[in-house]
Amino acid sequence: MTLRSATCLVVALGILVVPSLALPIRAVLVCSPTTWADLLIFFGTNYFAHAATIPSVPGVPWYDTVAWTVIGLLLPFAGLGKSAGLVFRHFSSESGDLEKASARAALLVVCRSDQWEPSTQPEEIYVKLPDNFHQASDASSLPTAQIQVLSPDATTIVDHRSFRIHGGVKLPPGYKVAIPDSDTLMQYFPFRSAINKSIVLSRSQSYVKMAISVAQLVYSVITIYRTKGNQLERFGYAAFGLSVFPYAFMSLANFICIGVVGEYTHLYMLRTAVMREAKLRGGIFPGAIGSIKGEDRNGEDESLADGEKGGDPVKSDDGDDEKMLKARKSWAEFSRATISMEMTGPSVGDYSLLEKVLVIKVGGTTRKFRYLPPPKDSESGAPFTEYTFRVSQNSNQNAIPPGCYVSTNNTGLESLMACLALCIVPLALIMPYIVIYKLSGFHKGGSTASERFWMMAWVSSGQVVFLFFAIIGVVFPSFAISTLGDPALVGFFSLLLLPFAIPPIGGFVMVGKMLMEFGSCSLSKSPS
Repeated sequence: MTLRSATCLVVALGILVVPSLALPIRAVLVCSPTTWADLLIFFGTNYFAHAATIPSVPGVPWYDTVAWTVIGLLLPFAGLGKSAGLVFRHFSSESGDLEKASARAALLVVCRSDQWEPSTQPEEIYVKLPDNFHQASDASSLPTAQIQVLSPDATTIVDHRSFRIHGGVKLPPGYKVAIPDSDTLMQYFPFRSAINKSIVLSRSQSYVKMAISVAQLVYSVITIYRTKGNQLERFGYAAFGLSVFPYAFMSLANFICIGVVGEYTHLYMLRTAVMREAKLRGGIFPGAIGSIKGEDRNGEDESLADGEKGGDPVKSDDGDDEKMLKARKSWAEFSRATISMEMTGPSVGDYSLLEKVLVIKVGGTTRKFRYLPPPKDSESGAPFTEYTFRVSQNSNQNAIPPGCYVSTNNTGLESLMACLALCIVPLALIMPYIVIYKLSGFHKGGSTASERFWMMAWVSSGQVVFLFFAIIGVVFPSFAISTLGDPALVGFFSLLLLPFAIPPIGGFVMVGKMLMEFGSCSLSKSPS
């Protein structure tokens, strides 16, 4: 579904839905005592059905889906924020399926872990050399050295055993799986090569969720339509029928997101230089996608190994802008080196006496160091060493290879999406109150102070978290319990959202109370 078709869809639904709010009602309400079945039907169709349409995070365990469903049930504006953020990322990315999957956080890469060590076989690794590397040591014994894996904050390390991954993953020691940051990934994976542009990935438009969204939207409109009359006279602007408007708004946003962006039932492993390195050490990655071949300026393919030596980067649309120059400078800090590990000590007996010797060759200079391994997870603090060599967590290069690029974030479509986002924010903040005012005039009717408090607090608490989840959708689309990793972070976000979950619970109680008091009603024609 394109942006044009999505816009037409929104306009068509608006033409059908909005006028219904202004329809004159020549009808009377016929009410009967509310039963538990009536309560279940009302809550199920107007609230629970919405929660079932929240776009899911690709490949996550079942408990993440449950957590997002609960968030959507209690805070419908959180669903709107998430959907808006995902749609923005979708249209801000390039047109290829791999770029779209990256924007949806549906790609995984192999990365070096903190426990990564060089192989006993010589390997070509790009490292940041210490300033004193070329200075000869006067000591009679070998100087000490360690290797530090640079971990960018944007890369999300995950436990791949908990996720649904296309194919499979078997990691050798020293490697982990991560959800990459899109802006960094495009600098070391050749998205723009012809073969990667032609790749087609499977994604679902989830017609079941789309149908539920439409059904829930229509039923919500009917519920709002029925609010006019005796219910407004009895409860005023606290009328329970008005509480479904945010859920109708969310269902519309979810419908557009699922139809435009789609859903990925599984995550895809992306071939990179570090995955190739891991395969040489015994790693197995059946089902991996993508090609690690770039494309030079003449349109000829060349291996990434050649590109790693310093291929020409693809120019950005604005030429050598500040972001491009910064990226080039960052990669140029790495030097091409041949690295291996040697074992020294007794050939028989106590192998614990063996020492590891790090051998690093840069150009015509070869140096050896007594290697000190990184501390284990249970240990604290890194050992003091005379030399520290730094390697990239995700890549193996000292320049932006052919087929890769630096995002300038200034495309015309992205500007359009930014303008649309500026329109959605005020709509989400003021539309509920416009609808309430249009229907009730903010007259309190016969409602109690507690009913008015809880119903208004329900609306406003959801709006407070709207911007938070919109930003999360743009910056951290894989936001879930399993991707946060650290239990402390999970606890922090749970405590952060807990105060905003109290008003919805109070609102549900008030809706049930008002339904039992008012009865189950249907419209019938009034006598002329």
